[in-house]
Amino acid sequence: MNNPYVSRGPVRAADMFIGRSRQLTELAAFLRSNQSVSIVGPRKIGKTSLLFHLMRAQVWPSLRLDTDNLFVYLDCSVLNEGGQVEIFGQFAAEIAASLDERNLPPEPTLDKAIDTPTRRSFEGAIRRLNQKGLRVVLVLDEFEQLSRNPELDVHFFNALRAAAGRYQLVFLTASVQPLIDLTFSGRSQEILSSPFFNIFAQLFLGLMLEEEARQLIREPSGQVGIDFPGWTEKFLYDLAGGFPFALQVVCFYACETPRDQAEIERRAVRELNAHFQYYWHTLTKIEQNTLARAPVITTDEANEINLRGILRNLRQRCLLITENETYRYPSQMWAKFVTAQMPATSIDTVNQAPSKSLTHQTSPLGSLKKLGRYEILEEIGRGGFAIVYRARDVKLGRLVALKELHPTLLRHTEWVLRLKREARTIAQLDHPKIVPIYDVVEIEERLVIVMRLVAGPSLEKLITAQGPLSWVQALKIITAIGKGLDYAHEQQILHRDLKPANILMDPEQGPLLSDFGMAKFIGEVSTQVTKDDDIVGTAAYMAPEVWEGEGNSPQSDIYALGCILYEMLIAEQLFQGETPAAVMMAHFKPPKFSRSWPKDAPPGLTEVLQTVVSKAAHKRYPTAQALVEVLVQLDLRKPPGTLAAVEAPALQIQLFGKFRLTYNNDLVATMNSPRLQSLLAYLVLNRDTALPRQHLAFLFWPDSTESQARTNLRKLLYQLRQSLPEVDTFVQSDSQTVQWRAGASFTLDVLELQDYLNQDQYQHPDQALLIKVVDLYTGALLPGCYDDWIYPVRQRFHKAVIGALQQLVALLEAQQAYALGLRYAQRLLELDPLEEGTYQSLMRLHIQNGDRTAAMQAYQACVKILQQEFGAEPNSETQATYKRALQSGYDLRSDSR
Repeated sequence: MNNPYVSRGPVRAADMFIGRSRQLTELAAFLRSNQSVSIVGPRKIGKTSLLFHLMRAQVWPSLRLDTDNLFVYLDCSVLNEGGQVEIFGQFAAEIAASLDERNLPPEPTLDKAIDTPTRRSFEGAIRRLNQKGLRVVLVLDEFEQLSRNPELDVHFFNALRAAAGRYQLVFLTASVQPLIDLTFSGRSQEILSSPFFNIFAQLFLGLMLEEEARQLIREPSGQVGIDFPGWTEKFLYDLAGGFPFALQVVCFYACETPRDQAEIERRAVRELNAHFQYYWHTLTKIEQNTLARAPVITTDEANEINLRGILRNLRQRCLLITENETYRYPSQMWAKFVTAQMPATSIDTVNQAPSKSLTHQTSPLGSLKKLGRYEILEEIGRGGFAIVYRARDVKLGRLVALKELHPTLLRHTEWVLRLKREARTIAQLDHPKIVPIYDVVEIEERLVIVMRLVAGPSLEKLITAQGPLSWVQALKIITAIGKGLDYAHEQQILHRDLKPANILMDPEQGPLLSDFGMAKFIGEVSTQVTKDDDIVGTAAYMAPEVWEGEGNSPQSDIYALGCILYEMLIAEQLFQGETPAAVMMAHFKPPKFSRSWPKDAPPGLTEVLQTVVSKAAHKRYPTAQALVEVLVQLDLRKPPGTLAAVEAPALQIQLFGKFRLTYNNDLVATMNSPRLQSLLAYLVLNRDTALPRQHLAFLFWPDSTESQARTNLRKLLYQLRQSLPEVDTFVQSDSQTVQWRAGASFTLDVLELQDYLNQDQYQHPDQALLIKVVDLYTGALLPGCYDDWIYPVRQRFHKAVIGALQQLVALLEAQQAYALGLRYAQRLLELDPLEEGTYQSLMRLHIQNGDRTAAMQAYQACVKILQQEFGAEPNSETQATYKRALQSGYDLRSDSR
């Protein structure tokens, strides 16, 4: 018998490739749209096998891929050295080899690109292949290696981006790290700042679905006459989980000794141990700790933003999975390995050893009924590092809160010292707006802070439950917290982790500032405990200078206070992103403020927020009181009776930039699934049509069987009925069709923009109409949606807005509204940075606005982008505009075209 699982490398036989149908369908949809894709997943998850299978011609019909795709595979581990010329030559040689493998006629321009490799000869060959009806798909496996090539610079990657923009050329990369993370890794930072890395959609390759995994156990073994009984199949799946490489290993040994489960496990563990060790040692200490205690992490605790980011990363590395809102390990072998590693994680990272009474593993405090003089009543909250309980002080007869360091962290000196430091810090603060502490208890192998019990919820939970707060509510809260914060600063203490979760709403005393676990004295010399966490806090509220490692200051806390003010009024974080790195980048970009403030908010609020979250710390308000005084002055100047004369429809839908759904001004947070958002958008945009259920099922699940797709649709429609307020007012459905109700009252930014574009006067639009069109477009349509139907709609609106911006800039220039023209020219540049005419407009506007230096900078930016992207110089009109702009007193309008 030939063991079908003998190979440990990529799957090279089509009949041995099993599963991954959803990922293949998504990749095919991207390729049909000429969209480059970055496949990301851990080692041995099957990235190369997936690429090989996608390149097989026999699967193209089922994926709706035409034969005009020329797949060209390159292992970038051989491209980690050699300059730009050699790489272009290698690309050309592999393309020629792919033509030969497909029995397609040779292309002479490829021979030239191989013999005399240059950027231009490579692009010439791509152009000729496109003219012959072929789209080139460059498959770059192990892409990290190419990004680390020391001989390649940003110009090489810009050249690739330019070629992808001009020709039918798609890049398909595979890497362990997401491109956004590669951007911040050592030498790659300069290279990956190239616009090349902005053209990729990302596809995470994770564990196989259980049915796919069981299929991998059944089918190859069945082909050689081995039929595993059901209990063996379950044993193998539980042992290896959905990790394809581990399944390959356990199935190999199961074929060798099918009746001896203990021997199968022993031999599989022996082979996989080195791989497990690799995964473990690529984790940081905090990631190891989080992984070790993951099965006992609660839903509330997992929502804490720092811990949420760590858990998300662990899931993406396939080291954790979620099931019924809890975390568990994906396989029995991995679970046993993690458990066995925990003694090794007790190595202290500081010189001082923990106290003897805190070195042993303990169970959570909630398992006890009493701790010293404190009677434990119930658990009331969890954070990333501590658990909080309601308790009764038997001696004094009062209710208290007990904050216990997580038992799994007791063996780590730095966390023990951090909790003690928090206690010492709060003990020095005596203010009615700061939660006081009563005691620090080290007893029964536990470390606990005894604090005042606050009966009300956190501000975070208040916002979640209520949605946006009124202006009056927000002003009261910011005033109260500002007093406590200024007092702490006067005592030379920085909070360093201000966020809504750390503001407690006491029913009697109002808002209170809590959780000084990250606090630090102003000017404190870093100790071993503090120097490793100088960049601390919660990502959404951390000022730019903190991210850059410049340390915290009172203005860093003020910055966080401004973020909290915005979040209270809008019920959304001001700085957002899918990953911690994306959130960090958001802090370095201009903030995008909402256009929908509460009705009682005063004019001028945006300007105040722009100051309080200024990128430069010295431009922010010096104290919280200074901020409060400005807000109070705004409130006093607020005109009476400023509420809208006509009430807006109860349901308001936003699809541009970021999905947002409100009903009666309350945010509908349950519509958080991209697929659910996509269904809602499709129904609304096709509101005049009764949509057959069969059509919807195939549209959203093209790779599923008809029965499975219809089942999925029923589940999704059920979610819609549960999530959409007053759903019967807006959606009608029967056994055959689904339709958005005609005459339902709602607003949708997409329809509003479409109405403007359809107006007769838009053929010759005026300034006001163009501004309405442009300002409505706050970003791409449903950016988190990857369903096929969305791409042409998204592209249509993007092109329409670019056209409107071009008309608006020209109109404002003609009207001599130079400052406003500059604002929209910059917006146009953000949406379409490769259009040379935009730089011409910027130069003219800057000159007429009296800023010749900025005009010169616009010209230099134009030169740089043209050279980097196209290897070209500015055209004669751009050069002439620049030369004439330098002439003193020259009026550009006399020659503008």
